Amino acid sequence: MTKFHTVFDTQKLFRNLLESMSYVGTVKNVYHICSGCDYDLDLFKCTQALAIMYLDADTSFHVYENKNIEDKIAMITYCRKQNCENATTIFVPFNKQSELAKVIKNAKEGSLINPHEGATIIVECNSCTSGKLYKAKGPGIETEATFKLNIDCDWLEARKEKNVEFPLGVDLIFVDGNSNLLAIPRTTQIERG
Repeated sequence: MTKFHTVFDTQKLFRNLLESMSYVGTVKNVYHICSGCDYDLDLFKCTQALAIMYLDADTSFHVYENKNIEDKIAMITYCRKQNCENATTIFVPFNKQSELAKVIKNAKEGSLINPHEGATIIVECNSCTSGKLYKAKGPGIETEATFKLNIDCDWLEARKEKNVEFPLGVDLIFVDGNSNLLAIPRTTQIERG
């Protein structure tokens, strides 16, 4: 049985995610919020908590190449399963992080009338606090922000192509096994440091 409170803990998690999204490059450690989230899914506890926070009967989701996890999340959240091309939220499990570029290329980018329908991709990675250095520019960043990310994939070019026509594109949330999360909104331009 999980000790994750679906109201109070999701509110705390949302505030941390919003801060990471607003201040690009800010890594938030949410272990104290997510440590009790155990729905017996083969996902990090932070990822499970994000699923509880994001998903409900009015949204759709996809777990990349893992129908078993997808079925369990659907039972817990009552959320509609969808293919990668049409889901509003996509989960990329740790053992599939090397496929992120492919997921980004296939993800829904929204339309000019409904840009908010672009997908949010939640990616389990090696680390949100070490690895390659990246530079970020864009709304909310005075000059430049930097962050490090360790992921087994070259995802940057696929993201640039998907997000080339603002306001269309995808938002990315990276999580690691230490319950760190790093959010990168579609409005941010990223390059290697």
